[in-house]
Amino acid sequence: MSMATTTTYTQSLLQRMSSNDKDLRFQAVANLMNDLRQQSFRLDDDSEYHVVQGVLKLLEDTNSEVLNQVVQCIALLLYKVNGLSFKRISDALCSTFKKVSTDTEKLHDMKVTSLKTIFASLLQQQQAIQIFNPANIIMDHLVTVIVESSRTKANRSNGRLHNAGHGEIEILDLIRDTLSTTPDARYKFSLCHVPLSRILRKNLASPRADIRPRVPILI
Repeated sequence: MSMATTTTYTQSLLQRMSSNDKDLRFQAVANLMNDLRQQSFRLDDDSEYHVVQGVLKLLEDTNSEVLNQVVQCIALLLYKVNGLSFKRISDALCSTFKKVSTDTEKLHDMKVTSLKTIFASLLQQQQAIQIFNPANIIMDHLVTVIVESSRTKANRSNGRLHNAGHGEIEILDLIRDTLSTTPDARYKFSLCHVPLSRILRKNLASPRADIRPRVPILI
């Protein structure tokens, strides 16, 4: 697209995505998904920024059909955007597990659903790119949250998850569900699973009832 064409496209898309008419919002996301599936489709950095912001905002949409489209759209969008936009999407989705998250319960659920859809997209591929696949990078982001939880000042030397909060527990469940989806899931996510396993082995005898039963399943 030329710069003028990109600007016009973006303005039209954002206008429909923010419309009060749910059908226009649905169609805007559907059109964007069709464009994202085209190998030649590209946006300039400024347009990409605004499109990403518009899509993330729609995670709070009140219409279930629009929400379902948005979740599918995010999984496609990750394969098209630049590094900064990718980080913004990843941070926005993973921030819902932080102790200080301000997400509503509904928005939290939509972000978790988006993550599950992203991981499922990797598992559906015949041959996954191990390092640079978006799903693997986001999974690594989540594993890092677990690893950092084991590196509090008190636990730095032993890697225990004694201080893990609800967010970390939910991440463990999300990873467990993902790895149990297909027989080759552990292979496709091996770069993330290996460091996670190192931490989990140190928690096989955890005194916490919400940690101990989850560990053997994930190793």
